[in-house]
Amino acid sequence: RSLSQNALLHIRLREIKLGMEAKGVKVTVGDPEEAWKLWLKRRFLGTDDFQIKSQTIQGQVKRTSDLSKGEMVHFMDQCYHWALEQGINLSIPKESEYAELKSQQEN
Repeated sequence: RSLSQNALLHIRLREIKLGMEAKGVKVTVGDPEEAWKLWLKRRFLGTDDFQIKSQTIQGQVKRTSDLSKGEMVHFMDQCYHWALEQGINLSIPKESEYAELKSQQEN
């Protein structure tokens, strides 16, 4: 993923937080944007398990920093469509790298 994609993701997390709060769905503990980020990553990216000797650490949310630009576009698309299903319109800045990569995928 790129810094531009990361910046857009955080804009969208704010929009999701505000949209869900307007629907009466509020995060009551912790940072709401971080909570939505973790929830979306768990839903669309899944989790990893780690093994340290005999101890297994299960269900660790995958990191977006490990995604390629294309994988990040796919993740952001999934978040976008989920938000639309919730009645939340997310920003797609015309001059963003995300919009450019989407255009390349569609051609």
